[in-house]
Amino acid sequence: MEINPLFKDIFTNRKNFVNAACSNEGTSAVSSSALAAAADKMILSASGWRKIFACGAENRGRDVTDEDKLLIAGAANVFHAWIKNRCGKERVCIAAALDSRPTGALLGEAAVRTLLSLGADVRYLYICAAPEVMAWVKQSEEIDGFIYISASHNPIGYNGIKFGPETGAVIGGKGSAEIISNFKTLINDKGSPGLLSDLLNNTELVELEKAAGDTVKWKKASYKTYLDFSLQIFNPGRSPLSAVSAGRQKSVIGIAGDLNGSARCTSIDEDFFSSIGVKPLFVNKEAGNIKHPILPEGENLSWCRKTLEDAHSEDNSFIIGYMPDNDGDRGNLVWFDEDSLSVRILKAQEVFALTCLAELSFMTESGMLEGKEGAVVVNGPTSCRIERIASSFGVKVFRAEVGEANVVSLAQKLINEGWVIRYLGEGSNGGSITFPATVRDPLNTIGAIVRLLRSREEKGETLKEIIKGLPCFTTTETDDPLAKMQIKTADQGLLKERYENIFLGEWEGKKSYLEKEAGIVSWEEVNYMQTDAVTGMGKKSRGSRVSGGLKILFKDSGNNEKGFIWMRGSGTEPVFRVMADIEGENNPLERFLVKWQREMIEKADLFAN
Repeated sequence: MEINPLFKDIFTNRKNFVNAACSNEGTSAVSSSALAAAADKMILSASGWRKIFACGAENRGRDVTDEDKLLIAGAANVFHAWIKNRCGKERVCIAAALDSRPTGALLGEAAVRTLLSLGADVRYLYICAAPEVMAWVKQSEEIDGFIYISASHNPIGYNGIKFGPETGAVIGGKGSAEIISNFKTLINDKGSPGLLSDLLNNTELVELEKAAGDTVKWKKASYKTYLDFSLQIFNPGRSPLSAVSAGRQKSVIGIAGDLNGSARCTSIDEDFFSSIGVKPLFVNKEAGNIKHPILPEGENLSWCRKTLEDAHSEDNSFIIGYMPDNDGDRGNLVWFDEDSLSVRILKAQEVFALTCLAELSFMTESGMLEGKEGAVVVNGPTSCRIERIASSFGVKVFRAEVGEANVVSLAQKLINEGWVIRYLGEGSNGGSITFPATVRDPLNTIGAIVRLLRSREEKGETLKEIIKGLPCFTTTETDDPLAKMQIKTADQGLLKERYENIFLGEWEGKKSYLEKEAGIVSWEEVNYMQTDAVTGMGKKSRGSRVSGGLKILFKDSGNNEKGFIWMRGSGTEPVFRVMADIEGENNPLERFLVKWQREMIEKADLFAN
């Protein structure tokens, strides 16, 4: 495992990790008001807790303040209590790891010090891809939960924390709300700075040194578990060795990866691709050496496009490229178009649709769906493409609120009810989850597409033809300037009530135009709240859960879904997200719809204030 010199010291190995006037008496140089002020800047959600820990969103410094170290100590404290209560154990075993952004090392140390001081058995992996950590926890019989230090796709100066139990999934719903509530209570307690300072400063250095010394051992164990787990997902029901054997009997496909210094640099990518008969080529593969913006969407994929262009010019078997985000649980794609002889960026919703097609094709061809009810689970803003694809296989689509934890929770609920589900995720960010995995994983995405290409090669069907055959919709991308808004209204319930009244009035003036341009004759409102999707308008459709996504779903005379407009306050960024989805390739109506959506929200925000 190669680590950038920036991260050569896993721990600082010093006694006074934070400044404390007299830690044995529970006092701290950090005031309770300063700690509360630092906490106010943190976004807390089931998708992850995040804030800017560096001196600016794009700052590459590795130092963090004492207040921020105490925030991580507080998070580790409440999670430890939650896991102990869940397991009913006196001493719990917790895995800890981080992505490769600069502030990770000190925040990871704060988490490990806290857990050790609380008496937990800690298995520290240091820089490790999130799907690897979660697969290891899921497959382990000894690990009770995990803490992962990451801000996923956010800019480099951000960082944060994700929690999960022994299932390997991020905690959502009631569990997430409970941990958030306990954290707020702890941070607002005037004695907390002293308590948390003690936990950080009084860690036995011998235990810290042992945790650092065991990191390579645990990393090797997680690596092997993750590789075996990923090969079984690629070739379900068979041994990892049979997946290797099957892969080597097929034609070679080249995959170019721009790892961008992410946590995937320390993971299984090369071994996985080689095992399934794929030829890998990687650039920017030094963990922590982040070369360009982290979000793997839009123009940020231009670096990956150049990597694939160079690889294809040397070897025409290279036809797909991918770039992960910093924790390595997302990876969007570029592909080589043999007609135009150029590399094209595949949009996030297209990646998700292509992977859905691949997995449903595999389920059908392998007999998984024979005589059974199949389903796909997605989030609210996933494009209507998915309904079109799923219906062609006789599969039903269920939708949950934005957030990986919500999608996974709904899928597990449906599986318990007897539905056959292999594919789930969030089309809005391209993140695919392939059961039994409980987290997005670019390796599963690419593995599914490789399998699809091989199954279609007998028909002579190319990647371009497969992509061209996907249902055509035009969808607002998450990095589009029109996709983000700043609103002043704190009460989202009030904002949505105003919005509904405005929409009802404006629909009358827009419906003839929408019918002429897209065949839209009716609509319905859907409110998404965790695992629930409630059709209807007004307070009764939302109850007390007013921060979920709201969608206006448009239909034609045959009650077919033609598209939608959607909105939601982000759970991980200080923005309000909006988007539109409409049938048709490069349909200019998407611009009309997203601008109309913004105008209605702006009016609602003005009236609500």
